[in-house]
Amino acid sequence: MAEGFSPDSELSEIISKLWNMDDNKCFPGEDYALDLQEVNIPVRTIWGWQVNNTRDVRKETRVLQYRDAKGVILLDILPQGQCISAARYCSTLDRLKEAIRRKRPELLRRGVVLQHDNAISHSANLTQQWLQRYGWEILPHPAHSPDLAPSDFHLFGPLKRHLGGMAFETEDELISELRNGYVCNAREVGDDYAGRSLFEYVNEESVFSRPTYKAFRALLDNYEMDLGEEEEVTWEERKENHEFLTAIMETEVMKEAHRYLVSKGVAPEDEGRFKGLLHGIWFKMFRRGGASSPNSCSFEHVFVGEGRGEEMIGMHNWLQFYLQEKAGNIDYHGYFRRETIRDDEIIRLLGVQFSWKGIRGKPMCSVFIGSSPEFEIAAYTVTLLLDRDGKLDVQLGEYEVELTVHSYGSSKYKKLGTAYMGAARFDHYARQKGWHS
Repeated sequence: MAEGFSPDSELSEIISKLWNMDDNKCFPGEDYALDLQEVNIPVRTIWGWQVNNTRDVRKETRVLQYRDAKGVILLDILPQGQCISAARYCSTLDRLKEAIRRKRPELLRRGVVLQHDNAISHSANLTQQWLQRYGWEILPHPAHSPDLAPSDFHLFGPLKRHLGGMAFETEDELISELRNGYVCNAREVGDDYAGRSLFEYVNEESVFSRPTYKAFRALLDNYEMDLGEEEEVTWEERKENHEFLTAIMETEVMKEAHRYLVSKGVAPEDEGRFKGLLHGIWFKMFRRGGASSPNSCSFEHVFVGEGRGEEMIGMHNWLQFYLQEKAGNIDYHGYFRRETIRDDEIIRLLGVQFSWKGIRGKPMCSVFIGSSPEFEIAAYTVTLLLDRDGKLDVQLGEYEVELTVHSYGSSKYKKLGTAYMGAARFDHYARQKGWHS
């Protein structure tokens, strides 16, 4: 069992039960085959750049970079060997506030939101007092979240590629290169490590003849890929939504999920009313990303994917990935193997990197291959309605899974900001493999 993995809650148990009772999941060989030959992208977490490539912490140069979608706002380079104390971090926040005033004054009017992990300098009382004084909000930093932690996968890779192989005789040389020579696109997707497609084949006759898969596929072309486009739901699309909900409600997985939610008092016992609840969660349109009109829904984000500027967000479904790859829209760049501590016989959990139509990219996308539509709908719905925001450890067969759900909206009209499954404690596994530096 992975270090720190603890699937001991009742919620974890019911999701594990749903997985075990699902007889509609797909299997390699019979239903699909993957091409994972020699395209495993190296994964590294970079905490600081060292002068002269030394491991001597006294010669480490620590850099604090703050950016938004438009680019870098502040690059604060600490003196060599200096650690980031709470007092030093508050000094950086003072500099950041001034930089925002000069470069992004509109942020001060709308309100500044920072993303913090649980570093001591972030959680210290001194830092919390500073944030409260100026009314800045904090967005939590969920572990291994490709959608909500852009620095993990969008910043360090380009920085590593830019500085890789360089040697600096003095700290001034490093600082000069950082300030003048390094320009990073936060949405950058790395080199294409894969010469072939991810999927060798999918047995479409077998897979899409199943009622829930067939109904699921019919939904995938109902949405505008660009978040800037207003979504208009047609009568035919409403009919397809209804047919999908009807199909999944006929499965034992969804019936069990319904029974469990009723027992917890968070769902109506009447099946028709429960389908109405599901429709509101998954298909009711809402405004995402500050849009002036409805432009997104939970189903679109989680299963179909959305384009936002130069990046792709969402698209955590293996069937959508396969169909987009088959259509020539996805250029698969390689994978981050997201296996459990022991080698697994059935490959299911992957983090893939891809570009879409050559204009958008996603540096890291978690995909749980072979899962059925009804299982994913059930697992995410149960987690959402039981107010379990964040990550949850779940044992799914041989897999130690970290299920992540982030809600969107009020408690009465809950939607999903995002939802996906990844390998539990991937960070721990990466250290075992020597991927960290």
